[in-house]
Amino acid sequence: MLLLSLEFTYNDIQQLMTGQTSFYLNYGYHFKGIYRHVDTKNPHAEDHVKYLIHLQEVARDAINDTQVVQTRYANTHRSEAPSMKLGDWVLLRRKKADKTKFAPIADGPFQIFKVGINNVELKLPKNSTIHSIVNISRVQLYFRPRPEIFTEPPKNDTEHDYPVDCIMGHKIINGVDHYYIH
Repeated sequence: MLLLSLEFTYNDIQQLMTGQTSFYLNYGYHFKGIYRHVDTKNPHAEDHVKYLIHLQEVARDAINDTQVVQTRYANTHRSEAPSMKLGDWVLLRRKKADKTKFAPIADGPFQIFKVGINNVELKLPKNSTIHSIVNISRVQLYFRPRPEIFTEPPKNDTEHDYPVDCIMGHKIINGVDHYYIH
């Protein structure tokens, strides 16, 4: 009986995400709570109904207090997104999987082409393999002098010849020959 009373109380609490009670979303109206049509002559039943009503009020208060605490803890590490507008220059932070020990933390600068609610579309070089729309958490404003043009890196570096004094070592990694040269 107590579990049913607590379940009813939980379903009768207005949820922060939807702004409605679960009962209203399921049935289309708000339930008014425990009410009686006729008075009973049993004093124990009267006391039990008062106890259940009190239990529902306590549970409702506890759920509301818990929602306030959870909201506070969820928002402790959140910050306002920086205001970015069309034409700003930003650096694109690399994903954790793309970071290596000596690689730069961010790439760019890139110009913002379009601003969404939680994302931005960047004007990337033509040979870029990443998607141009990224989450706003991966970009940071760029404050140094703005580049004039985008330059494409060479696609294949095999066309250059480098002088080699001696081969100091050789290793095969994933079926590819790697040479240590001087």
